[in-house]
Amino acid sequence: MTTQDLITGPATRTESAVYPMPAPDDDARFTLGLTLDIGKVLAAHGYPPIRSGTDHVRLQSALFGFLYTLTPAASPLLYPLADPGTSDATEDRP
Repeated sequence: MTTQDLITGPATRTESAVYPMPAPDDDARFTLGLTLDIGKVLAAHGYPPIRSGTDHVRLQSALFGFLYTLTPAASPLLYPLADPGTSDATEDRP
């Protein structure tokens, strides 16, 4: 198994993206503990430890943005992300 397989799965497999998910009213999994754990993983990979409240808030905000969308899934406001190898995906937007 290659590193690419760990990141995206085997090259022959195509799956739809799972994230971002519609934001629930309340998600008991989204806690400060989750943010702290992710901060520890970043530090274990050589990034500076997260010590300030500001950095914790920014990490939690970034994590929320990755996990959840506040726009309903059927909304025309959701657009697929541009492939880094292609031109800007906004060209085809209404």
